Amino acid sequence: MDGTLSEWIIALSRAPEQRAEAAKQLANAKQSVKPAILALVRAAGDRDDSTRMWAAEALETAGAPDPGAVPALIQFLEPSAAQADGESAYWAARILRRLGPAASAATPALTAAVKNSPYLAVREEAVAALGRIGPAAREASETLSQAAQSGPPRLARLAMIALESIRGMAA
Repeated sequence: MDGTLSEWIIALSRAPEQRAEAAKQLANAKQSVKPAILALVRAAGDRDDSTRMWAAEALETAGAPDPGAVPALIQFLEPSAAQADGESAYWAARILRRLGPAASAATPALTAAVKNSPYLAVREEAVAALGRIGPAAREASETLSQAAQSGPPRLARLAMIALESIRGMAA
């Protein structure tokens, strides 16, 4: 599939074989795929395994989007039938983490993900994102304290690190 970045983004919403090929092209692109991040987060939750795999591959190296993408990324954190397996929510939290303090508007949604997501990986990424947001995520402190005290070991450790970052004590 030869094409431009915008053509690949459009192809991510077509038939399964076109979505998979577009995600593969984006994963192998020599140019920045930052404009495709939102489409790739959506594709990471695709029902087609090949599309999901290639979308995740592209997102691994996509970097951080423009901070203007925060509202759209927040929507992926909200549970829905279309994202029933949590992959899109996982990637949304991971991308928000890359934005650091610029993602502070996502604090309530990330906090809700820590409390309510049935997926441990989503909760872990949400905790890590809150830590990267730092002091601007202070409203998440109670939820992070609960996770630090009663969560699974890795989640508890990440929550302690996030709390240190929010309190301004991170190294």
